[in-house]
Amino acid sequence: MRYFKNAVKGLFVMACAVICVRAAQAEETPLSPSEAIKLMGGQTLITLHLKDATPLEFYSEVWRQTSLPPFNTRRMAFWRDRPLISISVTNKPFWLVIQQVAIDYGISVGTIEDGRIEPWQSAWGTIGASVSNGPFLFTINNISHSTLRSVNIYSDRKQLMTDNRLLLGINIYTDPKIPLLREATTITVTEAVNDKGVSLLPHSPLQDKVNTYEKYISHFRIPLAPQPIDGGTVTELKGSIRTVIATKNSTWEINDLAHAGDVERGVEPKQLMNSTPLNDVAYYTLRGVKTIDRGYSFDLAFLRSRTLLDTWAMGLAMFADVTVVDDKGIELTRIGGSSTFGFDANDPLNEKLQRGTSHYKFLRTDKNSPDGPVKLIWKYPVEMHTVDVPFEFKDLPLP
Repeated sequence: MRYFKNAVKGLFVMACAVICVRAAQAEETPLSPSEAIKLMGGQTLITLHLKDATPLEFYSEVWRQTSLPPFNTRRMAFWRDRPLISISVTNKPFWLVIQQVAIDYGISVGTIEDGRIEPWQSAWGTIGASVSNGPFLFTINNISHSTLRSVNIYSDRKQLMTDNRLLLGINIYTDPKIPLLREATTITVTEAVNDKGVSLLPHSPLQDKVNTYEKYISHFRIPLAPQPIDGGTVTELKGSIRTVIATKNSTWEINDLAHAGDVERGVEPKQLMNSTPLNDVAYYTLRGVKTIDRGYSFDLAFLRSRTLLDTWAMGLAMFADVTVVDDKGIELTRIGGSSTFGFDANDPLNEKLQRGTSHYKFLRTDKNSPDGPVKLIWKYPVEMHTVDVPFEFKDLPLP
């Protein structure tokens, strides 16, 4: 079995100081995949009529018809011996097109690097195909042994301890219209049985959060058997993915960032008392704009009524889509960043409100205008829903 990359690099990782606790919340009934599709205005449809196309030609055309990040062509030399692709589809859902090529040719998409999507060889044909109702597509990209060695220091003498685990890598590919909200995505595995009838789950159900931060491709690395089992198959693997989607968004554009000063949007609550009704708070601010060498620094902050998302997930969702563009519409480069979320754990407001502040630096590059005005574009969710998507795999070969 070939081994593939089992981590997706995030486009932007914030160093976060989190001061919050999860508040008690009423449980929302999750949407089904079909309900999510309807709320998001349907799926992304692809029309292709290609004969003997290279993988580069295939994916370049698919990406031309979507809103996904740019496709990275630098690694295409890896595919010089890949088979040519012939496919003819009309108005077929994006995820089904990707699935068809992955099954027929063993080619899929994978990692994110420098904001660009890179190709990789799919695990299809080697360890099975996924079952889902769309618009989410699941792949098993790796089943491998992992050995963790540690030293036991809680004894009279040091002891070297070895922990052998069987790790399962699951990737999710989502329709471009339905980006995942990063840390709000979790996986639950309810059944994993080998061909000898032995459960591979250390406990059931087995739950974990997404291991990566990319909103179109997410990755899970799930520990299965506490001890490795040589050979055989996973005859049945069942579970579900729960994610959060933004069904409505708002965009705040500030045309001249350098001279904007401190500006606000919404109404700031004047009295934040425990007895004050705080069910309809939506307040956003831009402050601390400074000119730095070749760019700008500033802070964005929000204060909102609590939703079903915890403060960490809400903060990531709120600050996930912030860009600065020059007068030609070319983006400046974002560097670094830090964020703080939430109230003190003992503050009663923690149960009613969510807040966050994020610091940014954007620099002009050789592609940007050397001077002139720049525009800040902040896109954030104003309505969110959870979605449950079941998955099922059969007869997955074990290493």
